Amino acid sequence: MEQYDELLKRNEIVYKEYLKSKKHIGEVYAVITSKGYAIAQVAGVNYHGGEICRIFSKLHKDIPSNIDEIIHQKED
Repeated sequence: MEQYDELLKRNEIVYKEYLKSKKHIGEVYAVITSKGYAIAQVAGVNYHGGEICRIFSKLHKDIPSNIDEIIHQKED
């Protein structure tokens, strides 16, 4: 029974760490490319657990400070 309890505790720790690293819908990231930074926003999660991202078309020399404006503006 002790081994079972120890296994449950270990699984709980692993699951908590997984949740910390998991991306959530709406989160925004700067993606480094060879031509500059692209802005990406998590738009959904597929049934395999992979993220579906919205990638904005404009590339930036530096990570922009006006992320809120970028994600709310209309894309061409």
